[in-house]
Amino acid sequence: MNTKNKFLFFMLVAVMLAMQVMPASAQGKTPPNGPPDPLTPAQMKNAVVVNDGSAASRSKAKGEVYRFADCDESNPDAPCYFVVAGSDNFTGGTSMSSITPLSSSATITCGINVYNGMGAKVARLQQNVNVTFWGTYGQTPVTLNWGDLRGTGALPGYAWSGLTGPNPNPGWGVYVSRTGTAYSTAGGTLTFLGVYQNYASSRLTIRSSGWSCS
Repeated sequence: MNTKNKFLFFMLVAVMLAMQVMPASAQGKTPPNGPPDPLTPAQMKNAVVVNDGSAASRSKAKGEVYRFADCDESNPDAPCYFVVAGSDNFTGGTSMSSITPLSSSATITCGINVYNGMGAKVARLQQNVNVTFWGTYGQTPVTLNWGDLRGTGALPGYAWSGLTGPNPNPGWGVYVSRTGTAYSTAGGTLTFLGVYQNYASSRLTIRSSGWSCS
């Protein structure tokens, strides 16, 4: 084997080894953090109609894009569609690639993107929850440490009111066992020109099978 071939061989081995030690992705279902903006005509056409934007209204109607039942089709600027979007940000502790690390921390975002009748994003409701996983990353056992609503906002003409949360269960700083479930909720009412109002909420759930945003 000549020098050039030896170099290429060792480079290939190095790349393969590097890929083996790269951190694994977080456990659980992670909705897309950046859905298309604006929404496509197909997404709006296939939107699942719900009475409001609460997590409870979506529990029996799963979809990628949702549509408010009282959407004012005569006003293309009125809030009409929304998408559930979340992500996590690994912040410390041992490697995520480890199967049973001592502990690992992350700040998980769980939010609602709201779009008008033309599919343009006009507002976002976002809860950020910092957690510590005491076993497999992304799963119980877990402790919810703190939370806030940074990232929540709206374009001029739209405004959030009555914002609540994040509201943890069983509470901040409480250890949740492997067989338990921890969750956090946040919600608020989006107002357009002081007339149209739509309620929306998100729920972050963490259990033994992983975490999800709904």
